[in-house]
Amino acid sequence: LSVVLDLRTEGARHDLDRLLATADMLAGEWETALRRTFNAYNLAQRVGSARGAIYPLGTEAMLLVRLGRLDEAADRVSEGQRLFGEWSMADRHVFALIDLAEGMVALGRHELDHALEIAAGKATHHPSIPPLALAFLGEVQAAAGDVNGAQKTASRLAGLGPGAPFPAALAAWVSG
Repeated sequence: LSVVLDLRTEGARHDLDRLLATADMLAGEWETALRRTFNAYNLAQRVGSARGAIYPLGTEAMLLVRLGRLDEAADRVSEGQRLFGEWSMADRHVFALIDLAEGMVALGRHELDHALEIAAGKATHHPSIPPLALAFLGEVQAAAGDVNGAQKTASRLAGLGPGAPFPAALAAWVSG
């Protein structure tokens, strides 16, 4: 019984680290978020949860892209893809952050066609965090010179929870 309780406690701590890492990332506290992703990933590895490791890997990869560390971000994407090989397509929503991070790496490397393919497809199909996925789509559309598409995406973003400041801020950012 104590082993079960220990695992449940560690699972709750993993969930908390994972959620706080995302909150810190969205708040711009990137170094704190990175530390939390390390903690969440290490805990997932310790308890043997490949599924639990995917979310912190995706978050970490997105942070590394924003910090300009593209090779490290690509390594996290590859690790997530390796781990995801053990899960069915029915669990695809868990993997959406890895898709998003893969697209962000492609954009950072100026691979616009690949980034747009990801942004318009798998990254926005069943996103883990819809505002981030749509903001990425708008960013790629703008980078590709599709101003009309970026504006439509910004409108979609603004419509995600009227009065919600996060999607509104991302919509304003995409709009330029």
